[in-house]
Amino acid sequence: MFSDFFSLFLLNYGCSCLRCGHLFGLSCISKWIVQRGRSAKCPQCNSKCTLKDVRKLFAPRIAVVDEESQKRIRFLEAKCDSLEKKDAAWHKQESEAKKREAALQLEFDKLEKTELPVDGARLFDIDASASMLLLARKLPGMGGSHVLTKMSLISPHESEDIFLPSSTKFIKDMQISPLHEDLVLYACLGKKLSVLSMESNNMVLSYDLPAPAWTCSWDLSSSHYLCAGLQNGSLLLFDMRQTIRPVECRDIVASYRPKVEMPCEMVASQCPLTPLASGHGTSGFHLHLKRLGSNYHTLGTEFSTVSDIRLPKSAIINREDEKSLFALGEVTHQLVLQELPSFAVAQRFKPHNHYVCDVKYTNADGQDLLGCLSEDTVQLFSTKLS
Repeated sequence: MFSDFFSLFLLNYGCSCLRCGHLFGLSCISKWIVQRGRSAKCPQCNSKCTLKDVRKLFAPRIAVVDEESQKRIRFLEAKCDSLEKKDAAWHKQESEAKKREAALQLEFDKLEKTELPVDGARLFDIDASASMLLLARKLPGMGGSHVLTKMSLISPHESEDIFLPSSTKFIKDMQISPLHEDLVLYACLGKKLSVLSMESNNMVLSYDLPAPAWTCSWDLSSSHYLCAGLQNGSLLLFDMRQTIRPVECRDIVASYRPKVEMPCEMVASQCPLTPLASGHGTSGFHLHLKRLGSNYHTLGTEFSTVSDIRLPKSAIINREDEKSLFALGEVTHQLVLQELPSFAVAQRFKPHNHYVCDVKYTNADGQDLLGCLSEDTVQLFSTKLS
């Protein structure tokens, strides 16, 4: 419409251009130059001009180029091209993710699954070399004894109970020694840290603790050292060659717990992955940390539901040339495998009737064993994940 109006205007008043090429009405530009005399300049580009520079044009139609529209068109074309490239990149990433998911699904489809019924078990560990499960249980009934039950993986109906002292109380953690597989370390609320021989079913040694124990662990670099984490937040290091007292005590709450700050926008925009079960969990998050000297670097974060009555149980499956897997159950009823450090869900297994109490992983002779314990069932999965 503007082009038609401009063409009509130029036809009525005469169309002309200056030496610089800019178009004007003949009478208008002539008056402009006369009024300014020798200082006359082109109104568009400020080039000097005189009446001799005015050239009358004879054209039936004049089209005006809208430079602003041309700039916007070029901008939108560039933006469209950028979006097309991003879209292609996202499609490529999506395709690669689907291929990885399909490859993982093929691996997990090959899992050999075994379900074993148990009664009253809260913790367990796997002795792959002896094809045996070790379960920490409390026998049914009022004042039931605390026992460690050895269960054969070859003949699950074959089991043996090891009765523990009455002062043991509730066992909070249990670990089979990775260096001496006939020894098991357990920590209990009875303020005891004990080592028991699974070969003789006898107590090897027992340490008195200043507070109830919540966790325990063997030192992977030495067969003589073991650790206990206490309810009061302290960490004790013991040497099995010294049976009287710990060789070192540290306050992990004050000096060793890594401080992690969550971005405000992340907290506000994300919600827990799993729903809260009333009275059985609280909103929290999992962190994948890498220690660099005395500092910790966060590799990944995932919001989740964390048990408010027990320490979360989980396991990390390290695979050669592939991403590690994080196995957890916590207050949910099923075992879940997630890729690290993204925490993307790789596999969900058949739900249990009760909450997951413990998760363990071990490797023996290239064979991977992953176990998940609830109050009435142990799920065992075996495959060559690597």
